[in-house]
Amino acid sequence: MLHSEQPMKHNDDSFEEYTRMSKHERDHREGSSELAVRLILIAPFKSFADRFEATFHEHNARHVSAPYEIYKYDLNTLIAEGAEEIKSIDLDCDVVIARGFTAADLASRNTYIPVVEVAVEATDILDRMVEARRLFPDSKIAVVGSSNMVMGIERISTLSGIEARAFTCEDREEIEKIVHNLARSNYGVVIGGVRTIDYARNMGMEALLLESSREAMWHAITQAKKYAYINRKERERRHSLSTVLNQTNEGIIFLNREHKIDVFNMAASRILGIQSNRALGKRIDQILPSPQFTGFLSNSKVQKDEIIELSKARLAISKSPVYILGDRIGTVITFQDETHIQHLESRVRVHQHAHGHVARHTFDDILGTSQPIRSAVRMAKQYSQVDSNVIITGQTGTGKEIFAQSIHNHSSRRDGPFVAVNCAALPESLLESELFGYVEGAFTGAAKGGKAGLFELAHRGTIFLDEISEMPPLLQGHLLRVVQEKEIRRLGHDRVIPIDVRIIAAANRDLASLVKAGQFRSDLYYRLHILHLHLPTLDERKDDIPLMVEHWVRWYSREFGFYDVRVTEEARHALAAYSWPGNLRQLMGVCEQLVVLHQKDTIDAESVHAVMGGDHGAGMNKIAPDPESIAPSDIRGFKPVLPQDKEHFEREKILSVLQLCANNRTLAARMLGVSRTTLWRHMQKLEI
Repeated sequence: MLHSEQPMKHNDDSFEEYTRMSKHERDHREGSSELAVRLILIAPFKSFADRFEATFHEHNARHVSAPYEIYKYDLNTLIAEGAEEIKSIDLDCDVVIARGFTAADLASRNTYIPVVEVAVEATDILDRMVEARRLFPDSKIAVVGSSNMVMGIERISTLSGIEARAFTCEDREEIEKIVHNLARSNYGVVIGGVRTIDYARNMGMEALLLESSREAMWHAITQAKKYAYINRKERERRHSLSTVLNQTNEGIIFLNREHKIDVFNMAASRILGIQSNRALGKRIDQILPSPQFTGFLSNSKVQKDEIIELSKARLAISKSPVYILGDRIGTVITFQDETHIQHLESRVRVHQHAHGHVARHTFDDILGTSQPIRSAVRMAKQYSQVDSNVIITGQTGTGKEIFAQSIHNHSSRRDGPFVAVNCAALPESLLESELFGYVEGAFTGAAKGGKAGLFELAHRGTIFLDEISEMPPLLQGHLLRVVQEKEIRRLGHDRVIPIDVRIIAAANRDLASLVKAGQFRSDLYYRLHILHLHLPTLDERKDDIPLMVEHWVRWYSREFGFYDVRVTEEARHALAAYSWPGNLRQLMGVCEQLVVLHQKDTIDAESVHAVMGGDHGAGMNKIAPDPESIAPSDIRGFKPVLPQDKEHFEREKILSVLQLCANNRTLAARMLGVSRTTLWRHMQKLEI
């Protein structure tokens, strides 16, 4: 029978009201704090509840240093004779405390909430046996209860000299039958629980209620607090783990030994379209009946990034067995939707592109069908299959960076960053901090928080060191350590950072000659010169000029918003007849100028000659991009220049082109067939 008088510890809430209250309402009503742990007592009758609550308050009042005392404990009490009467209630608590059959019933049906039994101790039974003998000296005594309750009755009987016999029942249905048999066997006194003594009295026998002592209650409260502490810690751990698992976009499933699902995170639910409450506790083959997936799970090996079609989605899926002390306890499965991976890769590429760390060119962008360029492309493709360092040599404007980007995009590092730096464009102090980074306070003006260097930014990708021949000797030593040790150290810091970077270097000067002259470190040269790619000059591949002219004239005409401009065959042959000391860059500049200055449907040979030798052309093919490597007398259209007149001549040519381009250095560099950096270096040298 269910008693509703004062069933709750606080505020005289009715039993029915308790069942209707939400957890939030209960917390508010009962004033529980953030660290409050909830205990629920299922009491068989009110006097038991009153005694237990008094013991609980006494237990709380003591001061001990036990770990479980970090929490505040609240006790809620429900009066019920058995577990059936509270079957419909959601016992929202950390631990349930109950007696006898109620405790056993709750423990058998509840997987997650610990149940602590208020035991009946030997002294409690002995007290009732003594009282029974005193009150009913001539009656046979029977003690009825569960096996753990009546264990040891014979020994108690022997030691006390009071004859009594134990009768064991494992469920409530047996009680009435046992009591009926006791009545027929002439037992006069029955000691037991509430139902037992009710049945006994109905059959005309005397009955004594077997109650738990204060000591038994005290012990149960201690155990309940310990279990509650462990349970709360475990719940906090599970909640933290669940929060972490649900923060990732990767689906995660954990299968136990029986291949039942113990973990099914939100991403798994989203990707597979299966609610977690439908999946948890089920066998994986019930939830995902896929032969391909079953085959994937059939062995105990670690498998990474397999592609499987599952629940109408293509997944990149991995699995790994989980062991404890050599015993396999389950399998963790992780997976991502292929479209999500593609989206992430796209975002990474956009981020890299926004920061300039992306290779835009591929081998398809290299124009030409001549034997020299086809040979260079074939060799570069071979180099892209390995991670060895590469040195690309060739005159200015031969397309060294295009080849470097193409090698990167054809390699296994294609999804990583491509970072390019011109070693001649920055002074030594700035180049060092750009390459290797620095920490906050490393030097005056250092950015707050420091800065990652270009080598760090190129991690798992490629770094392109253009004009490496111009790198100062001190930095050559630093670079050598990076190449050898595969790690960098930021300026102002003693911590090393491991990196995984492929180095492609480029030079338009003969590095071997610089090594002999002591201007370039030999050890660095041999570390970098693992693979060598030499690019042909434009004069060595003149058969490609007509194709490139057609391409670049069409490109510039569209870039400037003109109609497509046609180049006559005579114009293409005229351009092929010239010498091109500035190589591709010079040819591009000529094509741009032809489009700008001749905005008509056709570019003919006359237009070419006007640009190449006329006033507007300013001698487009008459200035060598690198006077140290190309003699003026080698350039078609130049008159021999005496050494003492060389600098004056160069100065005048640069000034005239700058004037033509309204001091636009980018356009001037294109017209001169040199890089902007080379133009800047010549201007510094000539004090322009």
